[in-house]
Amino acid sequence: MQIRILRLVLAFTLIATSALTARAQNQCSDRYLRMIFPDVDSTQDLTYTTTAGDSAVTEWLDVYQPHGDTASARRLIIWMHGGAFFQGTKDDGDMKYLCYRFAQRGYVCASINYRLAPSVISLYDSLQDFKYMVWAMSDMKAAIRYFKKEYSTTNSWKIDTSSIYIGGSSAGAIGSDFVAFLDSENILPPPFHALLDSNGGIEGNSGNPGYTSRPYAVASLAGAINDLHWIHTGSPPAILSQGTSDRIVPYDCAYAFAGYTGGFLPTIRLCGSGMMAPQFNTAGVQYSLQSFQGSDHVPWDNDPAIANSMDSAVATFFYTLDCQLPQGIAEEEAYQTLDIYPNPASSQFYIKSTVPILHADLYDATGRLIGSTQGAGEGVSFHVENLASGIYTVKVATELRTFTRKISIQ
Repeated sequence: MQIRILRLVLAFTLIATSALTARAQNQCSDRYLRMIFPDVDSTQDLTYTTTAGDSAVTEWLDVYQPHGDTASARRLIIWMHGGAFFQGTKDDGDMKYLCYRFAQRGYVCASINYRLAPSVISLYDSLQDFKYMVWAMSDMKAAIRYFKKEYSTTNSWKIDTSSIYIGGSSAGAIGSDFVAFLDSENILPPPFHALLDSNGGIEGNSGNPGYTSRPYAVASLAGAINDLHWIHTGSPPAILSQGTSDRIVPYDCAYAFAGYTGGFLPTIRLCGSGMMAPQFNTAGVQYSLQSFQGSDHVPWDNDPAIANSMDSAVATFFYTLDCQLPQGIAEEEAYQTLDIYPNPASSQFYIKSTVPILHADLYDATGRLIGSTQGAGEGVSFHVENLASGIYTVKVATELRTFTRKISIQ
């Protein structure tokens, strides 16, 4: 079945940053979309920083690049492993999987270690949780600066420093989200200020100073932020991927680990993909939401089909930040189409998907849920003749992912 090309769930484009506008919609090759390099070279255990503060340690990273590649300005993705901020390493299987897959597409990839809590017992309240999340944020920023510093000297990795992407799974996704969206101390609750200041502020004290640490875009795989207001006009684009029944990192807004603690421990409050997506929409920031209905935490770790779907969705989203998708893409499951018509609508509109629809919800401009319908195969409809004129949000959950779209009611 030939699939029509879809722009992945982009934000309602009220505002687009000038940088993205200038770079978007180029006609590009298969590079960065398809796995065109059969072999990958890796370089292990490179020192990228020695941190400062109350946890001065040396941190390492591994670099993966396509074998035999002759390009001189390649995109870079820096990946951060999971492990609840007290375990895990750059050698974790999901990080190697992502690094190999994206290096086969033509990226240079790095998998980094970062400072961790000594044990799970250290994560007993919100202040402790925030401390280790800030450590992770600081170390990822140091890794970004490391590559910019290396570019300014030898540029042995032949990267394009304007195209540095970051991402991670679970704790690594949270650390990456902190890098991308925590850009001012003023948006933090007062108890968190001292912790941030002791670690060198927003930029951190993890080393490689003198270079910017802003990423081009982020892949948040079961990630979250502490406050939805962190996402605003001008924030980096993001692809969000998460199970809707995640018991560790809340899909909506709740306490971390609430699925295991019952919410009785004062862990940090986090807002996951389900609540981040509408905020991207409101802010006019480019994003994609991939929801795995009924799945628990990091379902890609145990399900190869989900891992492939997640990997393909990230690759497609990153690609579309700069390039138009080519016609005739073979990986059907990653490029499903979803149409909403007519738009504008006056009495009724229809939703048509190439993948079965589970349910669809309609929200007004204030975020209030005003209508829901269960899926009926690949098509559903809403009657809207009694609604006031205006812009509404439609959230459609399919068997592969969740789409968020805007519709005008007249």
